[in-house]
Amino acid sequence: VVDIIRDALRREERVPVRIPLAEALILLDGDHGAVRALGMILDFDENPYFRQQALASLLAVRESARPVVPAIKRMLEVKSRHIRPAAAHLLRMLDGAYDPANPPQIPSGGVFPDPEIEAIVDRERAAAR
Repeated sequence: VVDIIRDALRREERVPVRIPLAEALILLDGDHGAVRALGMILDFDENPYFRQQALASLLAVRESARPVVPAIKRMLEVKSRHIRPAAAHLLRMLDGAYDPANPPQIPSGGVFPDPEIEAIVDRERAAAR
C-alpha cells in the first residue's frame, strides 16, 4: 500500500489530493519526502485553504513535522486570521508548550464572521478569566 500511495503522490498534481496522500504516507511509513511536500505547499502555494490543510496534516503527524519547522514559522508572518493561529498552535505542540488540559484563553482573532458575535464571544471569554 505504501508504494501505491508514494507513486500516487509523485504523479498527483492537484494540491487538495496531494495533502492527504502525503499525510497518509508519513503516518504509514514516516516518509521524509512527504513531509517536504507539505512544507513546499506552505512555502509556495499561496492558497490559504491549502496551507490550512497542510498545517492540519502536519499537526496530525506531530513529531514527523519537525523538518519543516522553518516553513511553519514562516506561516506566522502570513496575513491570514486562520493560518497564523494554526501555525502557532502546531509550533506549541511541537515545543511541548501546549497542554490540552489547560488551553490558553485567547481572543477569537476574527474567527467569527459577524463582528457582533465576535465581540460577544470575546466579552464572555474575558469575563470567564
